[in-house]
Amino acid sequence: MAAALVFVALSAESLAQSVAIELDPAQQAQIKEFISKQKVPAAELKQTIALGSSVPTEVELRSALAGWGPTVARFRYFHADNRIYFVDPSTRRIVRIVE
Repeated sequence: MAAALVFVALSAESLAQSVAIELDPAQQAQIKEFISKQKVPAAELKQTIALGSSVPTEVELRSALAGWGPTVARFRYFHADNRIYFVDPSTRRIVRIVE
């Protein structure tokens, strides 16, 4: 029984990390332009963050715009260090990084 619970927990984590956000170069440019024109404040990170990492609660997550594409709309984002981080709001895990 314990082995089954471990398998289920690991499967859920793997699924969360396999979430795909498809962005073509034009969409990436549109998102970068929006952040620049709207002067969206950059987050101040106190640690290195990578794909699959949890985002600290002090980092403000912003809603992704529906116009950015159907695979993006359900996520939140923040930007820091010349990167845009897309986050699953239910887990606060990074699911995509745009350089």
